Amino acid sequence: MAETHSWYMCCINPAAPAKASFSWGVAVAPAYNGTTTAKLHADTFSILKSTKVPDAAFKAMTALVASPELLTLYGAMPADPSKQQAFFDATNKNFPGVTLDWTIPQEMLKYPDVPNHQSWVPNYAKAKPAWQAFQNNYRTKQGVDIDAELDKLQQTLQGIYDEVQ
Repeated sequence: MAETHSWYMCCINPAAPAKASFSWGVAVAPAYNGTTTAKLHADTFSILKSTKVPDAAFKAMTALVASPELLTLYGAMPADPSKQQAFFDATNKNFPGVTLDWTIPQEMLKYPDVPNHQSWVPNYAKAKPAWQAFQNNYRTKQGVDIDAELDKLQQTLQGIYDEVQ
């Protein structure tokens, strides 16, 4: 058993459309004392005011949400009920012989992830690239002084966090 988001169905071994040699399905994590604690993690797409190509960004985003194929590749069940059946059909086609109960993710739309994991990070849009740069640095360069880089990251993040106070 693994707890994960539905978009991870892309990575079930063997990958779709190969037939899995094991049985699998989807379920919701159990409630605790009658309270649903499993969250629905929703991705929200937005185009920043500062983008240099807003028309192209809008066109790309529109193409993603309008295409059952792209939504299936992305792996996210659309919240829009009119787009769900196409997503279910395409995903089911990728896993022949597996019967998935799509009422479970549909029911979870009642339990959105509010606040989500990003809510607790001040200035998330600037903080994430900072820690990604730190990670890329130590993952791609030999001899990185981790302690010194952590000190720099702490200073960088503190400055980013202070911007919102």
